[in-house]
This record gives sequence, C-alpha cells and structure tokens, in this order.
Amino acid sequence: MSDEAETPSASIEAAKSGRAKCRRCRQTIAKGELRLGEQVDNPYGEGAATLWYHLACGTIKRPAAFLNAEKYFLEDIPERAQLLALAAAGERVPCLTQLAGIEAAPSGRARCQQCRELIEKADLRLIRHNEADLMAVPTSSYIHLTCAKDYARAAEGGDAPTALDDLRTHLEHHLSRLEAELRGDAEASVARLFTAAES
Repeated sequence: MSDEAETPSASIEAAKSGRAKCRRCRQTIAKGELRLGEQVDNPYGEGAATLWYHLACGTIKRPAAFLNAEKYFLEDIPERAQLLALAAAGERVPCLTQLAGIEAAPSGRARCQQCRELIEKADLRLIRHNEADLMAVPTSSYIHLTCAKDYARAAEGGDAPTALDDLRTHLEHHLSRLEAELRGDAEASVARLFTAAES
C-alpha cells in the first residue's frame, strides 16, 4: 500500500483556538473542544484546505471522514459509541447526513420536500441542508417529521434492512439537542412514527 493511501484525509484534534467555525452548524468551535478536520481540494487556490466541524456535526455531515479519523485517535472521545453509530448509519443511508435538526415551523409557508404538502405553522419538521459544494453556505428545505420514514425509504440505502433503525439513530440524536419545551412533543411524534412502522 502506498504512503498516500495510508495517510488519513481527516483527523480529530482539540481546537487550538476559538476562531474556527463549524462547516455544518456555522457556530464557533471552542478552544480545547474536540473537532473533526477534513482535508479537501482548495477550490480557491493550490493545495488542500481543511474544513473544521464540531465532532458531532462532522460525524453527521461527513461520516466517512469521522470513521477514518476515529481509527487513528487513541484518546478518549465523549460518547464515542453513539458517534460511531451515527456515522455508520449515515454511511448506509446517505440522505441522513443532510438532516440538520428538528424544529416547530415558524410559519405555514414551506412545503414538505417529501409529500409536497404545506407544513402548517407549529408543526414539527426536519431541517434538511441542501448543499452541492462543501465550501458553500447550505440552504435549507424542510420535511414533515411524520414524513421522515418515507424520506429515508425513498432515498439511496432506504431499502436496507437497517434503514429504519438508522433513521431512528439520527432522530434520537436530534431529539437530544432540543429545548425541553419542544422535546416532549417531538419524542412523542417520533415514538408514534416507529410504532406505526412496527405495526
């Protein structure tokens, strides 16, 4: 195997300063916090550029990069098993890497990208990042939370035996990031989604 093939294209390290912003959530990565760095071709000049992510954000957005980097990082990683499960799920069902969170719709103007119906104000919806270029700021579209199962099944990898479990893994991660006042309703909605899937 060549040296080039053995060289990881991604790495995990503690942030050296608090200046870099995460390429997924666009928030600052605090000094000392573990982060994922992925080396990509620099579209603005010669050589490579490094894209930085919060570790959880990178695990969701760039699962192959996280899995590559994790093999070489021998120190402790908080919630390592959960992050590995997220990355493996995203590898099997790539559309899950576009899901950025759960929220209550602030208006009734957006349409669900799965069923094409309007998403009513205050209905729970998934935020989906539309991003063709890793260097670009992503735009967002939305999916009814109740359409999540159909969204995963219709996508690449959605016919895999683990597809619904992989979707559940990602939804549970997004649920854990919600504020308490929204989390209860969202947890109940997700529970109903999978109860229906199992019945």
